[in-house]
Amino acid sequence: MNALSKMKKKLLIGSAILLLTLTSIARLPVNRNNLESFIGVTTFQVNTKNITIDSLLAASSEKKDKEDTNKVIRLNKLCLKYKNIGNYDTAFYYGNFALQLAKQLNYSKGIADSYNNIGNMYFNQGNYDKSLENHFASLKIREEINDKQSIASSFNNIGSIYVVQNKYDKAMVHYSMALKIYEELKDKSGMSTQLGNIGVIYFYQNNFRQALEYYSKALKIEDELGNKIRTARLLGNIGLINFKQGNYHKVLKNYFKALAIFKAASSKYDITISYNNIGSAYKKLKQPLLAIEFYSKALVLAKEIGSKEDIKEAYQNLSEIYANMEDYKNAYEYYQDYSKIKDSIFSEKSDRDIMELQIKYETERKEKEIKLLDNENKIKTLQISEQQQQLFNNRILLGSLLAGIILIIVISRLLISRNRIRQKEILKTELLKQQEQRTKIIIETQEQERKRIAQDLHDGIGQTLAGIKINLTNITNKTNFISEEYQKNVHQTIKSLDDAYKEVRALSHFMMPKSLKESGLADAIDDLLDKTLKSSTIKYIFEKDNTIRVEENTEIGLYRVFQELLNNILKHANASEIIVHLHKTNRQIVLMVEDNGIGINQSNKKTGIGLSNMETRVHTLNGTFVISAGAHRGTLAVVRIPVIQQFYEIKYESTNKEKLKQVNY
Repeated sequence: MNALSKMKKKLLIGSAILLLTLTSIARLPVNRNNLESFIGVTTFQVNTKNITIDSLLAASSEKKDKEDTNKVIRLNKLCLKYKNIGNYDTAFYYGNFALQLAKQLNYSKGIADSYNNIGNMYFNQGNYDKSLENHFASLKIREEINDKQSIASSFNNIGSIYVVQNKYDKAMVHYSMALKIYEELKDKSGMSTQLGNIGVIYFYQNNFRQALEYYSKALKIEDELGNKIRTARLLGNIGLINFKQGNYHKVLKNYFKALAIFKAASSKYDITISYNNIGSAYKKLKQPLLAIEFYSKALVLAKEIGSKEDIKEAYQNLSEIYANMEDYKNAYEYYQDYSKIKDSIFSEKSDRDIMELQIKYETERKEKEIKLLDNENKIKTLQISEQQQQLFNNRILLGSLLAGIILIIVISRLLISRNRIRQKEILKTELLKQQEQRTKIIIETQEQERKRIAQDLHDGIGQTLAGIKINLTNITNKTNFISEEYQKNVHQTIKSLDDAYKEVRALSHFMMPKSLKESGLADAIDDLLDKTLKSSTIKYIFEKDNTIRVEENTEIGLYRVFQELLNNILKHANASEIIVHLHKTNRQIVLMVEDNGIGINQSNKKTGIGLSNMETRVHTLNGTFVISAGAHRGTLAVVRIPVIQQFYEIKYESTNKEKLKQVNY
């Protein structure tokens, strides 16, 4: 690598670290949305549990359904159904449809409920100004018709918006008013929601003792009521207190318990937040692969439900975790995605702010013009002011033109210099590509030869030995031996033939494992671990994603690398335990092998043929290979191979279900 390439790499790494540092200064150790999801936002209270979307659609068909209050109720039910499965476009359609029909019918309760549902959907999408606007409209109507239950619900929802806007005093006022109404109505569910929300405010104010006190009161009520979703949200909030206090194992216990409840209820918004929270806990526990896994799940689900704030949080989390792992390429790519979504959110807010300022400006300008028409002196003053403003604008324009010319000159010189550098880099890249192509052909030829030899051993020599053994056995069974010693020699010969056959068969399978071709990389590695370690007392853990299937060349390459790593551990490490991780993200497949042995010899690291062969194999697959000392002792090797980018649900296998295996000979 020449000096210029090294400089570019350092600049890229430095920029990524600087950008990540700047975004992390004002952040809590958990995401902004982590608490938001557990704030109790009350939806329009209708029972939709046993009602299907198809039945609601059939009932609300324009041809069959009358334009009456019952249709408004059905449309609001459809709105909630689609909201709960994360389909916000369709949910907004039915919510607005219900609102317009309720207005036509002058159905006050329907209007208020529709505003409430629309406000909650804006809340989930992070559009708090629109959410607040709709909830105040709902509250006004509910107070007019004196619907106390719904009034308390509106106070709760408005308080929740103020919490995420960091306006805690206003939030406390609204939550307290809601709590007072629910106590009057003896509504335990409402009381629990407000107790939990007041606990959220105390949490944000770092008063964890008070927060835990209110959460515990709410949790006791929810246990009595059997409300699993709210119980899960409260468990998540208690988990966040543990997070703040650094007790991350308790955090994971609460989060996984809450996640199971959210999955059972198909609450995608809550599941998204849980994934981000679990990822943050694993990040603190220095388990980056598991953190990446759950951050990736959060990203996929946030995109599915269209929650821009959660998409932004997932991108930022992934960028930071890759930076911590010194994978600056992925860190930088995710940071770019984070910046785009952040700018998009900011742009939407700015457009609203600009529109409001424009309206204020136009109003003030018209009022000023009317006053100036009544006063000639003010008109002259305005003209002088305009002339001065024009002169000032001309100066700014002239300065801008000069700055633009200078900028064009500087950019032109940079482009010329950059073009020269690019030509040199293209030539160097072409040479590297040729070298990589030659290496790839050599490796592919070696693998083809391995396959051929394995096939010849199995089908040729193996079958021949098997045939000789059968024939000799048949002859032996039909022969009367002269002496017992002669008979013993013949049987010994048959046993030697059998041993030779088994050796040939084992050698053919070692050269090209049958399980690799038929079942995939995960099963092949599992099979190799079992066969290799069954005659030893070495313990091993294998955490894997059983759904992994990639190109044959990639699977073979990773298998050969793992063979070499396992061989090195057995020969040199003097280890008693081996941990293997095999996982696939939306960008790459990762193999991690760690042992608790004597550690890596730095001189062997530089000159070892085995390490060189592994690096060459990984390089031909466009991957990265890093080997270093383990967290406490021993050696850690990490292989990352890029795969075609696609979004999918990563199948998570709980580490609590993994068993430590030991086979004694």
